[in-house]
Amino acid sequence: MSLSNPTLSGEFISDKDKFSQQCELILESFKQSNDIVQAGRNTLKKVTFEGSDCVVKAFRIPSFPQNYSYGLLAKSKAKKSYYNAQRLLKLGFLTPAPVGYFEYRSGGKLKNSYYICDYADNVKTLDQLWDNINPDKDLVQEFATYCVSLHSKGVLHRDFNPKNVLVSQNDGKREFALVDINRITWYKKIGSSHVKHDRLIPQSSV
Repeated sequence: MSLSNPTLSGEFISDKDKFSQQCELILESFKQSNDIVQAGRNTLKKVTFEGSDCVVKAFRIPSFPQNYSYGLLAKSKAKKSYYNAQRLLKLGFLTPAPVGYFEYRSGGKLKNSYYICDYADNVKTLDQLWDNINPDKDLVQEFATYCVSLHSKGVLHRDFNPKNVLVSQNDGKREFALVDINRITWYKKIGSSHVKHDRLIPQSSV
């Protein structure tokens, strides 16, 4: 990666004294990995970091004026993802455990940014399980209850689509976890004017 006199910042959950070394290791692992979890506007790859399987999300380089606003006025998407994950977990909601984030700035502009979290194994997205023709009534009820719980705690995802909800089984019980969480908005209380921004019932992905 070629960056002109970049300023590095960020944080990892563990080994904070080795921050720059961790970033270098992540970047090298990300570059070499061919295990693509998702490609598109942002790129997600599976890598091995400190003996564990992780997902590295490389956010698209923002264009003007977002590159300045993220650099000077607002938190980057990577930083938001990191702190939103910790806050969700404290509230008792599942999301792949955050490992760290880091970002490069140059001349006040945000350049590259990365978010690292645990790799979620043996899960499917709600999009993969949802059947618009013959919906699973139990799944519908459980997901509706989950949505109410989120909103009762003031969590508004703002990109609440079926691909951003992971579903797993734990001791026969279905569990939901949120991903792509950088756009979450936090409220003390959520009313109907807020809820319209979240799609409580998944729509067709077609």
